[in-house]
Amino acid sequence: MNASMHPKVLILEGKITVREIAGHKSGIQAALEQSDEVRIDLSGISECDLTLVQLLSAASQQASQMNKSLIVTGDIPVFFRAKLQETGFASCPDLGRMVANHVSRDPEGRW
Repeated sequence: MNASMHPKVLILEGKITVREIAGHKSGIQAALEQSDEVRIDLSGISECDLTLVQLLSAASQQASQMNKSLIVTGDIPVFFRAKLQETGFASCPDLGRMVANHVSRDPEGRW
């Protein structure tokens, strides 16, 4: 099957922790197989743990190996950026670059 030239958009919402991550992993993998560009909207997440950061890092590397684009879109919550800093993933080239230029909001929705 040929990958589509049209971007595939995945919208992540709610709490994303180790308990919820498996479904998101399979969704991202399927999207990468179906499209040359995958956009992941993080603006709807309310909570996350290290597993989301690890998943996005691995997905970014997989996309690169497949010569595809993985792009984080939407308003990236401040707590997600904090998780990147806490875990050292902010310095990872692929993941750090994906989130570097996005607007952040705090948990109350303020800019």
